[in-house]
Amino acid sequence: MKKTIKLFVLTLIFGFFIFPVIDVHAQEAVGSPPVKQTNVEPAVAKSIDEEITTESVEVSDDVLLDEDITAEDLGVNNQRLLPTSPYYPVKTIWRGFRSILTFDPAKKVELILRYANEKLIEAKQVAEGKDNPEIVVKALERYKKDLKDISKIVEKSSVEIKAGTENFADRMIDYSFKQQKLIDGIEKSLTPEQFERVNVVREDGLDYFSQTINNLIEPEQISQRIINVIDAQKGSDFKDFKNIEVLKIIGEKAPEQAKQAIQQAQENTVQRLQDKMTNMDEGEGNKFKEYI
Repeated sequence: MKKTIKLFVLTLIFGFFIFPVIDVHAQEAVGSPPVKQTNVEPAVAKSIDEEITTESVEVSDDVLLDEDITAEDLGVNNQRLLPTSPYYPVKTIWRGFRSILTFDPAKKVELILRYANEKLIEAKQVAEGKDNPEIVVKALERYKKDLKDISKIVEKSSVEIKAGTENFADRMIDYSFKQQKLIDGIEKSLTPEQFERVNVVREDGLDYFSQTINNLIEPEQISQRIINVIDAQKGSDFKDFKNIEVLKIIGEKAPEQAKQAIQQAQENTVQRLQDKMTNMDEGEGNKFKEYI
């Protein structure tokens, strides 16, 4: 049984994460553009189908731990006035007014990042009510617009922002990974059509994030900065699995000068997860299967 679990784990890691990395490097070596990897390898999907044969899938405690991103995790408070309120437009106008009157680029990106996090928490709070999925999606789309605004400001004023803020790039990395995990949790309450819209939010948001860190961090420093930040984050023993998911999307969206650094961060995280999985006992292996 223990060997079966380890074989399942290694097959999953190798097929889902390592093959795309090898494929990218191989094609770069011959001068061909990398092929976007979007689906789980057939062998891995077959392995999952054979190993997990329950009639219904319950979310494991470890997944809940990794997806239960709180307002405190994002440096904001739970929101009293939600998009379901008829008075919410007043809140929107006030946010826009404050943003317009904040002229210092460093203070402006800090303010907009806070608003982006607040909008995510608003989306989470509404989603917990389970009766307004369309409002949830619109809240996420407003969050994406904030990330776009941050990207534009950083592109124009990266020098001022680096000089005027303390570790903004590291906080942007930290929040971006947490934001993606929070969105993972929200998606479970949406219809397929709404899920597709949220997927656009996710990909566009990571695109803006990639542009932002590329303008704030030297390419040779990106990999280590990302690894340092995600290492310090709380989560389950399997948190690297979700971090790799985010890194895969970031790697596809990153500007060319940053792709190699993102791939290096992905490879290092894959290796760390693989080392952990190959040394786990049967109980841990079963927990990981539930997590998947």
